[in-house]
Amino acid sequence: MRKTSIVVALILLFTISLVGCNKEATFTLGVLDEGSYSNSYFGFTIDIDENYHFLTQDEILTIRGSAIDETENINSDEIVLSEQPVVYYLYALKEPLDSERLDNPYVAVYSEQLKYIEATIKTKEDYINYNMDFAVAIFSASGFEVSSSNIDKLWYDDRQFANAILTVNLEEITMKKELFTIIRGEYAITVILGYSNNNDREEMLTFLDTITISK
Repeated sequence: MRKTSIVVALILLFTISLVGCNKEATFTLGVLDEGSYSNSYFGFTIDIDENYHFLTQDEILTIRGSAIDETENINSDEIVLSEQPVVYYLYALKEPLDSERLDNPYVAVYSEQLKYIEATIKTKEDYINYNMDFAVAIFSASGFEVSSSNIDKLWYDDRQFANAILTVNLEEITMKKELFTIIRGEYAITVILGYSNNNDREEMLTFLDTITISK
């Protein structure tokens, strides 16, 4: 398998798996301007190093479509955002998508409507547990050695995020997927960090320090 295929495969597996929203705002993908992302619907902003490589919506949809066995002929213009169970707003890679780097770090922001998953999931901790359990099951079924950490609680801006780390041991590298989740209205809003070493993690954690969330 080509190295680029391994990187994409990791992204596929990692992607299968705020006090109420602004009801007067329109549900949109938000705005990305030189690495600064803002979403008026959720009142959420975050700054990413503008040297990262930001995927287009069609690239994200193609990746997710392949991951969940949907058609690859997906066009973002045909998507009604408010009807989607999961919406990715931001997906940024440290190296280009076609890079040969096996452990290409990435940061992503997505929302998931709670009504589309288990009814018992009401809190950010519930959601993290659900996500970790699902991911462990998927990777284990694929023959990978996988584990998840205990849930932590971390503060960004003035909001407490639930946090947990999924560790997947591959033949050549060990990759980690770290989630930071809050609940806003009927949505779980999650920031994902994907990395293989602490240097990349520490670099991407600085992005979380820029988070702001409106009341």
